[in-house]
Amino acid sequence: VKNTNESIYYNVDEIHRAISQNRQISFQYTEWTVSKERHLKKGGARYQISPWQMIWQDGNYYLIGVDEKSGIVKHYRVDKMLKILTENEARNGAELFRKFDSARFAAGTFGRPGMVMISPVSATINPAPAEIFRLRTVTSKSVGAPSFV
Repeated sequence: VKNTNESIYYNVDEIHRAISQNRQISFQYTEWTVSKERHLKKGGARYQISPWQMIWQDGNYYLIGVDEKSGIVKHYRVDKMLKILTENEARNGAELFRKFDSARFAAGTFGRPGMVMISPVSATINPAPAEIFRLRTVTSKSVGAPSFV
């Protein structure tokens, strides 16, 4: 059953807002138990992430960003996030994401081609107040092993 919870769209909006403002986000992350109950991971501790991109895969939104605690690129399913806050700290990882191959990361992480990348694009004509996002379909020819360089 695909999740149609309206709060997902609020989460997506908050993540896009943080990306456009070049800010980190924090949130609580959950998992589903065998009895189909939501359970807070890490005892409800907040995750602090520098958000960079979102993808749509198999009916779910995923955030790709730099985990501030470990300094590595991670992904999070947006419908499992609770209480997303945009933080005052600027995002980290700009140099990493200039060279980052999202298609390879997604292929290595999710193991499938054909996902839709939602990537920020700078507006050059009639720029909007926030970054503009476009959809780009990734084909099996453009994916490979994960790249972290």
